[in-house]
Amino acid sequence: MSPVTVTLLVAVIASGHSHSPKDSSRFNVGWSSFLNDEPTEFHNLPLTWETDAPIPNYVVGSYIKNGPSQKSFGSENRWYNSYMDSWAKLNKITFTEEGEVHFSGRMIESKNFVRCRDANKIKPSITMAGVTPEDFSMEEMMEGGIHGFDNTNVLLWRLGSEVNGTYIASTDYPLVNIIDPEDLGVLGQATPPLRDGVTMTSSSHWIREVGTDNSLNFGIVMNPVSLDQDFVLHRYGSTMEEHREVARFPAPWLSMIHMISTSEHYAVIIFYPVKMNMISAPSKSSFYKSIP
Repeated sequence: MSPVTVTLLVAVIASGHSHSPKDSSRFNVGWSSFLNDEPTEFHNLPLTWETDAPIPNYVVGSYIKNGPSQKSFGSENRWYNSYMDSWAKLNKITFTEEGEVHFSGRMIESKNFVRCRDANKIKPSITMAGVTPEDFSMEEMMEGGIHGFDNTNVLLWRLGSEVNGTYIASTDYPLVNIIDPEDLGVLGQATPPLRDGVTMTSSSHWIREVGTDNSLNFGIVMNPVSLDQDFVLHRYGSTMEEHREVARFPAPWLSMIHMISTSEHYAVIIFYPVKMNMISAPSKSSFYKSIP
């Protein structure tokens, strides 16, 4: 089992006792229907306006949004504790040159999602939290560690130009699902090459290099022999394979970096003196640890 798998498996064990809000809470009115599962696949459904106002002729193209959409399967009385473990779905709205609007939706059919869908129940994989009402057993946690994590339910990003681009669905985990923007199907998966070291974490928030079609993102990369960690910034072209290292510096801890910024000539990186203590995660008072 790789160090990344071990780290995330510890996170699963530590967060397995997390508590979700009770349905009876006065702060949750309306959430039950808003957060219902919606795994339906549909393509190019026509949308119409209630008014006769036409769509401006300069509004042409597609907007694709990623997000959690399915937390349980079949009649199994089991579901994910955390909404962020709900499986990803892409929704696309397309404005045509003829002034029509089409609506499409499809689940991101990653390897682990297909395992669950085909079995019609939750199959163990690495998750942020546990499952309810019966949490993962130790045997299931080990199975989840073997199958890893591929639920990229945060953002969709285009590498390269509109003419020659690669569309990826991402999270902060260093794995992306490659997406066909036309039918929203999964074309494959990509992870950082092991020859560069073991990438512990990355960011779902890719950044466009100013004035180019290039994309910037980072990884916290660990040397598996020395166990030293580096912050590594990469520049990507039109594919995941087309990338090169821009800069690196030692990372003495796994800083809680959510994203970076960029200017015309610089990538702006704030290395926060904060990390997550996964062993103490169930205790709210010790969830975060400051670095002296």
